[in-house]
Amino acid sequence: MPEQCQPWKVYLIQWIAEVVVADKEFGEMGVEGPRHLIGALWAAAAARWRMALSVSGD
Repeated sequence: MPEQCQPWKVYLIQWIAEVVVADKEFGEMGVEGPRHLIGALWAAAAARWRMALSVSGD
């Protein structure tokens, strides 16, 4: 049953892709230091987990 594979793995892969995109965008903006990027990563992770929990019903 491939459609029942671990959903957290799907979200993790998508989040990593978002991290890569965010890192590229911050680099193009010339942002120095990791603080803004870390904030963006936490925001992306929180949104991703809220979506995962609402889908799984936990």
